[in-house]
Amino acid sequence: MPNRHASLVPSSLTQIASRAKSVAASAPRHTHIDTLRGLLLVLMAVNHIPSDLHAVTDHPFGFMSAAEGFVFMAGLMAGYVYTRKWLRGNFRELFHACTSRTVTIYRWHALALILVFSGLVSIGYLTGTLPLNTPAATLDLPALSFVSALLLIHQPTLFDVLPMYCVLLLATPWLLRICARPGGYTRLICGSLSLWAAANIFCPQTPFEYGVINTGAFNLAAWQLLYVTALAFGHRWATRQQTHSPNNSAHPQHLLARPSTAVLLGLSAIAALLFCVRHGFIPSGLSETSLAAVTNKNNLAPIRLLDTALIIYLSYQLISRHPRAFSWRPLAWIGRASLPVFSIHILAAYAIHAFPQTFAETSSGRWLGTALMLATLMATAAIHSARDRHRLPASPPLERPAPALQTRHPRARRHIVRHEPRPPLPADSFHR
Repeated sequence: MPNRHASLVPSSLTQIASRAKSVAASAPRHTHIDTLRGLLLVLMAVNHIPSDLHAVTDHPFGFMSAAEGFVFMAGLMAGYVYTRKWLRGNFRELFHACTSRTVTIYRWHALALILVFSGLVSIGYLTGTLPLNTPAATLDLPALSFVSALLLIHQPTLFDVLPMYCVLLLATPWLLRICARPGGYTRLICGSLSLWAAANIFCPQTPFEYGVINTGAFNLAAWQLLYVTALAFGHRWATRQQTHSPNNSAHPQHLLARPSTAVLLGLSAIAALLFCVRHGFIPSGLSETSLAAVTNKNNLAPIRLLDTALIIYLSYQLISRHPRAFSWRPLAWIGRASLPVFSIHILAAYAIHAFPQTFAETSSGRWLGTALMLATLMATAAIHSARDRHRLPASPPLERPAPALQTRHPRARRHIVRHEPRPPLPADSFHR
């Protein structure tokens, strides 16, 4: 006689895990967020090559560039995705997921380094001279600079974003653990602000370069503020969703109190004023040296940080109300493949800069280079999308218990499933 209790409980914990994974895989994409990431990637890619579109793509929001938005979006989605993973599992799974993603990012970084260095050396061997965009350390100490780049202590042009992301992602599990504690948001943001302030007070406003050591154009001690703040918002988004409406994952609504119209108009006026100052429509009232100091990009100087916060806040208020209006599938397609797209665009940028006579000296050449870059982004996104479709696993069918051979009814067994402790859902520390 079959065991009538066996059909009520899966035969193994593996089946429970497979069910959870299939549910997680079926979660809808945030098309408007992917669209924003794709837009920021396009802006950065065009800015990294000679292009007549720089008038539109270079600092289109004011003192905030596309890089600030890209780092903030990375932190927001890391906080959201990894908090959901933590809530479904345990801290060990969270740590493993962050570590695995860090390894993936490093592999893309190393691949881009190898291909760029190989390409520059090959061009130099074939033509007799290295391209003008060859890093200076590569000319003097090629082997040592290459090894240093793999160790992340030498960050040539365009190779300074992914190392920063690797470090921040490794710290993400412990940052999320702070968020989960009472008052954690306040402590985390205050600590991050203190580190940013120390970087602006004690660090020079230029990259640190000594021999083969090159810290790149982004001071990690300052730029972590964008990632950490966004990580806190992503954590809050995921925990509020878990508490109030687990099935509603369309967009992060109601994370912040909705301001009055007067407040929005006032903030918009300040953002417009900073935009006009940045592009020279009105004078700043400061000397050129003073203005450069308070808007410095390397250390994310105060006025640049203020403008970035304004733009992000106003964008949130607008997009959270009308997410579909900011969803465009071609850009979302690029945004979903942000890591490979960003890595491959570095190769395209170095290739375009290696031939200035073709891609920089004439308007037609610059348009050709721009078209080549955009085609590279789309082709990379297409390949990534095709590979993702082939990688989607089919949901394994649940095993049915075999009929029992006993002639008498067996005693029902209790199935005990031990659950790892989950992170507590914190009380809101920003606004209610």
